[in-house]
Amino acid sequence: MKLITQFRYLLKNKEKRYLIIVISWVFLGVIIFHIKWVLPLQTEINILREKINSKKALIQKYNEQISYYKPKLSSLKKELRELKIEREKWFSAQEPYKLAASIEQKLKPLAEEGELEINNYQVLGEKEREGFKEIRIRFDLKTHIRGITELLEKIEALKGIYISEFSITKLRYGIKKYDLRVRLVCAKLVYG
Repeated sequence: MKLITQFRYLLKNKEKRYLIIVISWVFLGVIIFHIKWVLPLQTEINILREKINSKKALIQKYNEQISYYKPKLSSLKKELRELKIEREKWFSAQEPYKLAASIEQKLKPLAEEGELEINNYQVLGEKEREGFKEIRIRFDLKTHIRGITELLEKIEALKGIYISEFSITKLRYGIKKYDLRVRLVCAKLVYG
């Protein structure tokens, strides 16, 4: 009650009444300013803080991954160099006639042992396949069944060469040393 009587007394006094009205308008202005500008800024600051914290957590995660993979990087680079060297061995560019002659040289020991007879060989056209060229060489041979197994073992031992076509025909005339005619197409993929 005492407070209410003091308040009534202040309102009766004109000078103090204006002072109370001005103070209440200033107080109301501060509240409106706070609600209109400060609170939205505060919420925006909080949102930005959350974004910064999530980015820091992401950076921390990536730093952990980098520290985990960094020791493996040198070994991976070494493996990559070795794979490039291996690719060059398997897919190195080679002149088709040199390749045919080298395959013939690999098959000559079989001919000398009497396992097969090389009638001829022919370099066929090159085919382009997705950044690779395919060199194809056809061999016409006479042999017997054991010679075929020896021939396939020799071709399998050659790096980067595979058999793309293989046909066997039985020879019908007389009793000869070789009873099979083999047509073999070897192929090699060349990078570039």
